Amino acid sequence: MKGVKRENTYHLCGFDDETVEDAVKKHFTKYKIKSRLTYSALERFREPIFLKLYCELKNPSKKENVSVRLEDETTFEIFDKYLEQINEHLVSSKSFLRPNEPFVQTSLRKIGEYLWDNNSRDIPIDTYYSLIDIPNWQ
Repeated sequence: MKGVKRENTYHLCGFDDETVEDAVKKHFTKYKIKSRLTYSALERFREPIFLKLYCELKNPSKKENVSVRLEDETTFEIFDKYLEQINEHLVSSKSFLRPNEPFVQTSLRKIGEYLWDNNSRDIPIDTYYSLIDIPNWQ
């Protein structure tokens, strides 16, 4: 993985041709994921955050081996399932959220709409909390 150093930031460029296969193999070993790695399958893992997200989604417990077919899901479906997984964990751990409520998905939609409608890249914190309807946030 290569990066570009800028003032107060470090931009990561992702995995290149020489590193992507090794990175995927290491992550799949750590997460006990078994799959056939093809060139087209490796392409989707060039971004480290997607590789991490995919592994967390497919085998979060890392207790037993799991087999996956990389060709079976689109990137969109993987992100959608990951958000569902996060949502399930969140609503089961917070008493003020209703079971089966799509809290994460609804909150992200509201945040996205706000950013789009206001042609903005940031949200004031009080607006953020009112958008996602967290009670008693202050």
